[in-house]
Amino acid sequence: MSTLTIKPIKAIIALKQCIEKRLGIEAVVEPSNAVARKEVRIMLTGTQKLTRLDATHTASFVPYEALVDVTISLRVSGGNTEHAISSQALAYNLELSEYLEHDLIVLKGIGQDLQNPRDVSERSLDDRLVIVGDGELTQVKFMNAGFSSPKSDDDYDSRDELFVYRIDYTAKLMLTVHRQFYNPKLKQITAPNETYNEEMVISHDEE
Repeated sequence: MSTLTIKPIKAIIALKQCIEKRLGIEAVVEPSNAVARKEVRIMLTGTQKLTRLDATHTASFVPYEALVDVTISLRVSGGNTEHAISSQALAYNLELSEYLEHDLIVLKGIGQDLQNPRDVSERSLDDRLVIVGDGELTQVKFMNAGFSSPKSDDDYDSRDELFVYRIDYTAKLMLTVHRQFYNPKLKQITAPNETYNEEMVISHDEE
């Protein structure tokens, strides 16, 4: 059995690049073992809904609206000398909130054919999904924020361990998906004439 390699989904890459550009820090797509002092982690948690859209015209595809659940988590780690980690926590909290909750985040250039994860021999000619148009990040919700490793005592002693500040949001990635059908080109038409018991054949070559 042949192994099918799935190409990276452009919508995920576009979302990663948008967040990196806005915040100026590295973004990684989970699962990942990458670790950085400042990072945004993006995790797709599944398709929440696939809704068939109305198609009033005759076409070779069926349109769908896909809503994909996404978790976006910003993490900053370090010491709090001169309030360094506290200042970063507040700054990134405000920046991320303004960007995700109040900006229109449109993902452009994400159209692509989706490879079928099944083996080639199991696929049919009309079994084809295509992401078209632009994507959009919608229904953004703040989940929680805070330090994951604060001091547990009140002795006011210094601490060498790193603090980790984390901000979590959930959102939905909205995509337009077309189910394409295989429509072979018409090559020949046979028109029967019952009166004369004849058939007229019109082929593509005679146009």
